[in-house]
Amino acid sequence: MDPDSEISFDFAPFLCQYKSGRVVRHGSNATVPAGTDPLTGVVSKDIHVGAARARVYLPPGTAESPAKAKLPVIVYFHGGGFVVGSPADPSEHGYLNGLVARAGAIGVSVYYRLAPEHPLPAAYEDGWAAVRAGANLAHNMAVRGLLVVHPYFNGTEAVGAEASLGPEVREYVGRVWRFVSPGSVGLDDPLVNPFVDDDDARAAVAKIPCERVLVCVAEHDAWLKERALWYYRELRASGYAGEVELFESKGVGHAFHFDKLHSPEGVQLQERTVAFIRK
Repeated sequence: MDPDSEISFDFAPFLCQYKSGRVVRHGSNATVPAGTDPLTGVVSKDIHVGAARARVYLPPGTAESPAKAKLPVIVYFHGGGFVVGSPADPSEHGYLNGLVARAGAIGVSVYYRLAPEHPLPAAYEDGWAAVRAGANLAHNMAVRGLLVVHPYFNGTEAVGAEASLGPEVREYVGRVWRFVSPGSVGLDDPLVNPFVDDDDARAAVAKIPCERVLVCVAEHDAWLKERALWYYRELRASGYAGEVELFESKGVGHAFHFDKLHSPEGVQLQERTVAFIRK
């Protein structure tokens, strides 16, 4: 069979990789340019500082003299299983415009390289480069809070309702992680399982350099909700000295807020997010 047409790995709904190495991403590849958003008045610009690339968002009224405004800074990392997504994606861009406008904050949406062309830890390296460059964006920048929305964590041992997913699903989850991180030790890699049974890993998590953490989950997020709740529980028990809060959106699934931003549940999530940023 032609290796350019024989599937090597099917990572639905995101992409297929063929045995030739060819990668086909599903869905739209549409992008939107940075600029002034006519709905919110937010001004965005793509920047490149050293190894860091990001789309920076300024709330209305601050574009002319951002240095005079003392504003919170949101450093944002898009989702997509490490294989799809971009700050220029229309849904990501629209979400940041709305969040920055309502929070009155500077937004920094990070570009990072995608697997499988650039396996992990490439995305982590790009994210760290952006955080370090972020100090150039605001005077006396300090990390105040960590906002974790529908996060991707995992582990070899099932937690909570994960056990009901069945061994074939658990096996597929493991293959997905090895696909994006082929050099990894597996699902108990601290990158995806920060509370692996390792004293050093737990101690590192307990030292997260921020004052508070908000974990957001969706009631019908069948794949990731249980692990996010596990992260919330384990963080509280880790010795972390800050505040740990939990917010659950009822009746909706994973990443619902991109398609239903203006629904009652989407508005509630954004209001909770904005309150956390402003706190």
